[in-house]
Amino acid sequence: MTDKNDNRQPDDNDGNNEPFNELFSMFFGGNTNDNGNKDDAHFGQQSQMGGFAIPLNPAMMGQIMQSMQGMMSSDAISDIVTHARSSLPKPDHEPTDEVMRTTSETFRLASLWLAGHIDEPPGVGIPEAVSRHGWVKQTATGWDSLFSPIRSTMAKAAMTMISESAPEQLRPMLGGSEKLIQSMVNSAISAKVGEFVGLSSGSALSGTDCGLPLTDDYKPVIVNPNIAGASADIGVKPAELRLYVAVRELAHLWLFARTPWLEGHVRTAINKYMSALSLDTDLLQGMATGLDPSSLQNTVQQVPQSLFSTESNPELTAARRSIRNLLSIITGWSDVVTFTACEPLDNRDIIREALREHMLNSGQAERLSESIIGLSFRPDRCKDAAALFAYLERSGG
Repeated sequence: MTDKNDNRQPDDNDGNNEPFNELFSMFFGGNTNDNGNKDDAHFGQQSQMGGFAIPLNPAMMGQIMQSMQGMMSSDAISDIVTHARSSLPKPDHEPTDEVMRTTSETFRLASLWLAGHIDEPPGVGIPEAVSRHGWVKQTATGWDSLFSPIRSTMAKAAMTMISESAPEQLRPMLGGSEKLIQSMVNSAISAKVGEFVGLSSGSALSGTDCGLPLTDDYKPVIVNPNIAGASADIGVKPAELRLYVAVRELAHLWLFARTPWLEGHVRTAINKYMSALSLDTDLLQGMATGLDPSSLQNTVQQVPQSLFSTESNPELTAARRSIRNLLSIITGWSDVVTFTACEPLDNRDIIREALREHMLNSGQAERLSESIIGLSFRPDRCKDAAALFAYLERSGG
């Protein structure tokens, strides 16, 4: 359907191409004349998007529709796991049956040691040894829930930018673009979270390394491929490190299972921080300028690491401090309980100090997290919190 004031005769392709021309013009500032109407000089042949002439032929339409459908039907968790594969350290062997049996026995002993100091709560899952890829799959849902506030923040900012830059006559169409924008945002966030999780899998020893339970049903896990390398770096036997890590894993999970409000308290602090982030709209505008509509999924995978302005402001600073203090308190408590429960281990002092350093060191994953959202999940005051809990333990048990 053409505008009443448009005297030109539509060709055979107009009916098919006009909605896409309008859609792309709405997003990327298509050509307009001095009266604010669309310039139809190339209508039905090509559309100017981001400085590139994109021919709107049936093949291109097919690619665009396929790309859109793929993005709008994608699942965030599956996307995270898929993107994480490219960052997984290799080799990454699946645990053998013997490793599975050893891990089960290790957690059984860890449970006995820990039960001598704190009560075992119900609701903790069956322990398991996993590969790095297995750790990614086990924790993907947990990571996605931590980063989910960014999705709404980014989508709202993108829609605001589009609303402000769209020609007046095209703004009524904006309501129908929300689902597409949300899909693009979800794909971009999943790509970055997947990269972060993939990198994290190279150093993770268990499911609660960051201080939070990330597995479903509070399932205890040990990342088997990383135990051998870490034990060699520390200078202890793999069996000793595996047992210490198992006790620490259970200590974390038992704490959260016994205090259901605690996880919600930490997640609220994280949500508050991420909701306070502001999107770098200049950067987003630059991305839109160079967007290839025929390959939207590939485009969102190339999103720059930092889309957010993380300059300090009172709200962000307070939220960041709250998160790190909470994670430090949780990790400090687990540190003291684990160290006490592992008294039979000859090298518990060595392992404790090594794991503390492991938590505080900034690896690739932490640097990526800081570059994306200005926040790492390192409990940087773990030693202070542990000293406090050790004093309380001596004073009152």
